[in-house]
Amino acid sequence: MIADAMVKNGEVPKYEKVAARYQSRKAAWIRRNTPESPVELSNMVVARLYELIERSWREGGRGPFWGEVRDEMGWDQSQTRDALHRLRESGGIHFTNDAGSLTAGDNRSLKASADVAMAKSIRKHSGSEHRLVAS
Repeated sequence: MIADAMVKNGEVPKYEKVAARYQSRKAAWIRRNTPESPVELSNMVVARLYELIERSWREGGRGPFWGEVRDEMGWDQSQTRDALHRLRESGGIHFTNDAGSLTAGDNRSLKASADVAMAKSIRKHSGSEHRLVAS
């Protein structure tokens, strides 16, 4: 895929160039998808998110876009992605790939299930379970 794009742009896809571009894209993906400081999904944070979701549906007839969630909650892009995926895993929210599809889920008591989802997320991103030491 990278080599094809290089050929379309009139470049010669030498091994070193393809490998460097692959590493660059991989590093960018990791930066975008790994939150530097995961969001603590306290009951207050989750309640605020539910209010945002309900207000968006009431006023706009759709769920909030992720950028709106990010701005309202004060999160960065990776924190937003991580928090919304953890909440979806716990049953607290639902969404599809469609813009504006974010809805509140059936599981309104999220604290324990969000903590479990956070532990899974840390395991997935760290590649190690050593960070899961109880404090």
